[in-house]
Amino acid sequence: MTALIRGGAFEDFEEHRSTALSRYRLLSDLSPLERQTVATLMERHIDVDDWVRFVRAISDESKYEVIKEKEEVKVPNSRRRPKVRELLREYDQSDMFDTKAQKIAWEHHYLGVSLSGSEADIYKADNTCVELIKTGYPNMPFNIAVCVDAIREIITKKGDPMAFVTGRDRTYVMDNIVVFPKVFDRSRRLLEEGNIIKIAGKMDDRGSLIANKIERV
Repeated sequence: MTALIRGGAFEDFEEHRSTALSRYRLLSDLSPLERQTVATLMERHIDVDDWVRFVRAISDESKYEVIKEKEEVKVPNSRRRPKVRELLREYDQSDMFDTKAQKIAWEHHYLGVSLSGSEADIYKADNTCVELIKTGYPNMPFNIAVCVDAIREIITKKGDPMAFVTGRDRTYVMDNIVVFPKVFDRSRRLLEEGNIIKIAGKMDDRGSLIANKIERV
């Protein structure tokens, strides 16, 4: 489903692929009972065209009891409501609008061809991957734009998640991008296969690229 959304299969239903993906993820993370409750409320209130409003309502501490009694539907219990609110916070923080660069990269990643433009247009940064291979040196600052090909997440000895990322631009593939816990925590939602990101950081003495900042292109 993610591949279909990012590849543009549902653009007749959603203007932005990022919006469709965020809504799909939220819906998928709800329990079957919660999805059924939302569907029931949508059927009864056809004037409301956004089902996310009902997700907010059934997890709201000030509203859920009223909905439960008035609508006679099942709502999340006291343990589940905070989890649903956390899902909503992630939904609210997710990207809702597409950039041309991201659409091109998704198409190339999932379809094998870019339909929205040239892939050469999206990797605009101070450095290219091949430059870092040929001329990189310890403590060299870098700024690259790459498409994420793979992420390997590990847990440090302190119990914090970090990741090793493989990314590519039009010149080369880098499989030695290191994202330590603090940066990983800030940019976790950007580190998904097919995403285009800009990475700024420094090269260490072993040639690894240590990410200090990650942002969306």
